[in-house]
Amino acid sequence: MFSEEVLKSPSNHISMDVSNIVTPQQPKSQQQQQQQQNEKHTKKWSIDDFNIGRRLGEGSYSTVILVEEKKTGFLCALKVIKKSIIRQYQQEHQLIRELEIHMRLFHKHILRMYDFFYDSSRIYVILEYAANDTLASYLKRHQRLDNTRTATFIYQIADALNYCHHLKIMHRDLKPENILLGQFHEIKLADFGLALHCPSSRRTQYIGTMDYMAPEVIENEDVNIDDLSCSSVDSTTTKSPMPYEESADLWSLGIITYELLVGTTPFYDPDLIVTKKRILSCDYVLPDYVHTDAGHFINHLLKYDRQQRLTIPNVFEHSFIRTFAQINFLNETLHHFASMHHSPNNT
Repeated sequence: MFSEEVLKSPSNHISMDVSNIVTPQQPKSQQQQQQQQNEKHTKKWSIDDFNIGRRLGEGSYSTVILVEEKKTGFLCALKVIKKSIIRQYQQEHQLIRELEIHMRLFHKHILRMYDFFYDSSRIYVILEYAANDTLASYLKRHQRLDNTRTATFIYQIADALNYCHHLKIMHRDLKPENILLGQFHEIKLADFGLALHCPSSRRTQYIGTMDYMAPEVIENEDVNIDDLSCSSVDSTTTKSPMPYEESADLWSLGIITYELLVGTTPFYDPDLIVTKKRILSCDYVLPDYVHTDAGHFINHLLKYDRQQRLTIPNVFEHSFIRTFAQINFLNETLHHFASMHHSPNNT
């Protein structure tokens, strides 16, 4: 396994290098050359440190492969990103944001980012290996899940969200494709490419996947979502979009609950316009076979008025979770109450 020094290295390594990893090489001053010489002693990894295995997945800008660290035999996932593609589609800021956010997260239900390194053409992100693929592929194999499996998954997702939200981090793209399963089929929340850290808990810009978007997100779709800063909206704009909060992630949690139990998302239609209308009117049907507690849980997450949605503490206490999720409630409840009162400034 990686040494403790390596496991603790991402924050220092990224804060030093992350702003420069995508930009083309520029002529260096003597001071910059000296700094580069000093940094050579801090960079720990190269592609030659790994045995390359099979491809695990592929995204718009990256490929993920299974690798083995040669010295220890430790298995991990290596996310390989081509700099040329990042620059071509002007995704530099999004990539930097993903690394800066992910490096701060240390939670049992969040996929661990160990470190990163780069060469002249590629960026390599060393990630925890989730042995059982995605929640989406798991659902595809099983078609729909029982109450126990669903409640357990949802509890673990909420546990990860609780941690993120207390750090003022919104995931913004919560869906089964972005949720991995570890060795024991435990949840590993992943893909923080659209996540946002902002000192304010209220946002007016959002990116995500239509089927999982909250109504307030749909209503603000004409907002310039390319502006990812934390600054307030320009008062000269023609529309004053309604800001939203972490409750948008809770709406997505309700969508996932429905999907796990039923096998489809509640508002799906081949026509995206119809999907939008159904989301805005909360037009969905719960099949008769859905348990009463599960139905109540879903109905109180999929509320148009975000102030009426369940909060994460409500999720932990709901009868659907308490009845069906396979957890030790005494220990977990104590853990959640402790984490809810734990400020990052106290670490």
